[in-house]
Amino acid sequence: MLLAGGQSGVPPVGHLNLVMNSQDAMEEEQASAYQVDERSVLRIRSFAGEGRVVVSIADTGIGMPEYVKERIFEPFFTTKEVGKGTGLDLSIGYGIVKNYGGTIEVESEVGRGTTFTLTFPALPGGVERREEHLA
Repeated sequence: MLLAGGQSGVPPVGHLNLVMNSQDAMEEEQASAYQVDERSVLRIRSFAGEGRVVVSIADTGIGMPEYVKERIFEPFFTTKEVGKGTGLDLSIGYGIVKNYGGTIEVESEVGRGTTFTLTFPALPGGVERREEHLA
């Protein structure tokens, strides 16, 4: 998939950080990180159309109160315990998405989970299918 601005693919760094945060949130929701709970769901969806590429990452974790949601993209803001996070992942991911001309929307409800929706402009003239391999 080609995004506007000549950059190929959807930025993987932002996706990886969001997936890791979702996993952490779902583990907090469970009584034990080793307990398998059918309520714990991580859903990643993507589609292209109408001149844009959209990726949605949703979890059934603990969710965020409004005061946390308002600050999640600030550098060094974290709700994790010392040694588990720097508070930089979401701010860096936000910068990467913005550099691609994209946007991030966040929906969250305490006790129900969080959804991040990343939207990027696609190149005019359609979507090109392309495989990318990590070395």
